[in-house]
Amino acid sequence: MNLRAGEQLEKTVSRRKTCLLLFSVCAAFWLGASVTLLVLSKGRDYTPYMIADMAMGVVFGWAAVWFFTNPFADLTHTVRLFKKMTRSNIESVVGTVTKIEEITKDKIYFLQLTVSAAEGERYLYLLPGYAGCIQAGGRYAFKAQASVVIKCEAADE
Repeated sequence: MNLRAGEQLEKTVSRRKTCLLLFSVCAAFWLGASVTLLVLSKGRDYTPYMIADMAMGVVFGWAAVWFFTNPFADLTHTVRLFKKMTRSNIESVVGTVTKIEEITKDKIYFLQLTVSAAEGERYLYLLPGYAGCIQAGGRYAFKAQASVVIKCEAADE
């Protein structure tokens, strides 16, 4: 397992920009459709156009709320995590994993590893996609940035 925070930061920022661009295109499409309905309603009964415009506005409004509270917010929290990781030093920890728990920290889903090391008990965080074959009771050599595991190898006894 090898997590490179700088590369992941670039990918996540790129995905966030792509999502924002997609939202902007959808907003432009909604605005264009709304203006088109307004233009088409001139000199006609405005009621069906008004109802269609209000329905599109409600759907777009709820879609915007969902977009900015779910996928875009998740990407923003992930960008913050990787920025924090790139600013911190790499630390080495050798120890036995005593417990593995699923937690949410800073609105990001992690596996929390409780590691008994020579310095005492430590909490390290592991992104789920990088879990690999870490098991409770195993002895591992970890490299971590901002307490997030970036590299893990089985340690010799």
